[in-house]
Amino acid sequence: MSPATAPFRLFVRLRLRHAAGAPGRALGHFGLPALLLLLSGALFLRGHPFERRVLEIVGPDGPALATVLAADAGTRVTVGPDPGPALARLRVNAVQAVVVGGAAPTIYVGAREVIFGRGLASVLPGAALAVVDVPERAYLRYLFPGLLAWTLLVNGLLGMGYGMAHDRRRQFLKKLSLTPLSRLTFVCAQITGRALLSLGQLAVLVGVAWIVFGLPVGVRGVLWLTAVTVLGLVVFCGLGFALASAIPNEVTLIDTANAVTVVLLLVSEVFFPIADLPGPVAAVAEILPSTHLVRALRYAVLPELAGGGQVAASLGMLGLWALVAYGVAVLTFRWTR
Repeated sequence: MSPATAPFRLFVRLRLRHAAGAPGRALGHFGLPALLLLLSGALFLRGHPFERRVLEIVGPDGPALATVLAADAGTRVTVGPDPGPALARLRVNAVQAVVVGGAAPTIYVGAREVIFGRGLASVLPGAALAVVDVPERAYLRYLFPGLLAWTLLVNGLLGMGYGMAHDRRRQFLKKLSLTPLSRLTFVCAQITGRALLSLGQLAVLVGVAWIVFGLPVGVRGVLWLTAVTVLGLVVFCGLGFALASAIPNEVTLIDTANAVTVVLLLVSEVFFPIADLPGPVAAVAEILPSTHLVRALRYAVLPELAGGGQVAASLGMLGLWALVAYGVAVLTFRWTR
C-alpha cells in the first residue's frame, strides 16, 4: 500500500465498516431505500393519481350509475351518500365531477371540466349538466392542511428523535440522570418547547395561506387548527421519543426517521386520497396517525367536507396513537445506553 494512499483507503474502509458493520445500520443503508422503491412502485403502478379524474356519485342509485360510468380506466368513480360534502370537494377540486342520481341525473362540473361533463352526459341519457364555480386556487386550500401536517411530522418525529439521539451522544442524558429530574418532566418540557415553535409556524402558515391563497379560515377554524396542531405534535413527539428510545445509534435513527417520514407523507392523504392507493397499502394507511392528522386539519379548514362523526373518529385515533407511543417510549427509555 502506497503511503500516499494509505489514509484514503483506511477512511474508506472505516466508512464502509461503519455503514454495514451492524444489522441496524446495514438495514438503514440498503433495506430502507429498497423499501421506498417498492412502495413508490406500488403507489404509482397505474400511473400518477393526478392523471385520473375523480367522479363522485351520490343518491340511492349511485352504485348502479357507478357500474355504468366506471368503464373508463382514466376515471376513478366513488359513491357517497350526501351531495353536500361531494359538492364541497368539487369546489376545492378534490373531485372533478359530481353526479346526483335520480330520475333525471344532474352532472356538476367546474368550468375547466365542461368537456368531461359533456362526455358523462353522453352516457347518461336525460342527464342535465350544471357548471359550478371552482376558484382558481381552490386546490391549494385542500392541500394546505397536508403541508401543515408535514411540518408537524418533521418537528415531532424527526425533531424529537434527533434531539434525543444527539443529547445521548453528548452524554447530556447521562448527566440528567444524576439530577432529581424525572422522565415525565423532561419529556413534557421537550413537547412544550416544540409546541410553542409549531404554533408560531402555524401562525405564519395560516397568515401566508390567507393572504396569498385566500384560505377561508375564521376564528373557529384557527381555534380548531391550534387544538389539532398541539394534539398532532404530541402524537409525533411521542413517536419520535419511542423511536429514539428503541434505536440508540444517532445515524441509524436519523435514517430510519427520514424513511418513516417519507412513507407517511406518501400514504397519508397529504397529496392524494387513500382511495388511489393499492388495497393493502390503503388498509394500512387508514389507521396511520398521519392520515387522521391530515383529515382533522382538513376538517378544521374546510368543515363542509365531512360531518362531526368523522372528525371525532380522527381525533380518537390520534389520542389512541399518543397512548401507544408514550407507552412504548416509557417502557424502552433509558438515560444511558
